[in-house]
Amino acid sequence: MVKVRLGKAGCEKIEICALGFPVICSSLLNKIEVGKLPHLDSLEFADEFDEHGDESIGILIGSIYYWNVVNGERIHGESGPTAVKSKLGWLLSGPIG
Repeated sequence: MVKVRLGKAGCEKIEICALGFPVICSSLLNKIEVGKLPHLDSLEFADEFDEHGDESIGILIGSIYYWNVVNGERIHGESGPTAVKSKLGWLLSGPIG
């Protein structure tokens, strides 16, 4: 187990205890096309989307730390995932099509 400090430049840092694994899960099969989802337009995400790259899960934050990371603000659209504001930037949750 290791202690990890998460954060982005200009944002509050979050310290969590973590277990390290070489792979959390397989790469995501569906790509998120943010430009086609108006409710996600202009949000600053916690991670960057690479239209041609490997969309893998880099970190999985358990429920014990969830409310230390998110602030509860959400944006829902007619379709696609829900955006949840966090101290790391916007996170996506839910179906992507």
